[in-house]
Amino acid sequence: MKYVLLDYVNEADWVKLTKAEQEHRLGSYKAYLEAMTNAGVLRGSNGLQRTSAATTVRVANGKTQVLDGPYADTKEQLGGFHIIDVADLDAAIAWAARSPTAMHGVVEVRPLVDGTLLTKGPRLAQTAKRATRPASQSASNAMPRFAASCSGVSRPCCLHHP
Repeated sequence: MKYVLLDYVNEADWVKLTKAEQEHRLGSYKAYLEAMTNAGVLRGSNGLQRTSAATTVRVANGKTQVLDGPYADTKEQLGGFHIIDVADLDAAIAWAARSPTAMHGVVEVRPLVDGTLLTKGPRLAQTAKRATRPASQSASNAMPRFAASCSGVSRPCCLHHP
């Protein structure tokens, strides 16, 4: 089943990092993408430009309104996404937990639907039902193994934890 992992970060924090910290994070992301590629689950991945480059379009009373900036002014902004194809929600959560974003932002996991409600209406309900995990099941049981450099870390991390 396909899922999108949505990376939400505070984009203002990036410029506060030292060059070495930025390089470390980029290395962590590279290792994460390589791990997903090597596991055969990565179907696509893209970053987004800063929210200052966003344009919001809305139609009200038949008139198009175009606004500079993002749709919502929030603490964390959508910075990128990864599309993965895994067995179930537990596996998707396990990959989200490995994301470097999870250490300094939030990773939202959403099942993808083939088409839209207009083209595949009944599939949406079926997809949502398959994506629901019983409360008694824990995602930690499906957690992929981490690199040896992460040993001793109390929570999942970025494959190359310092």
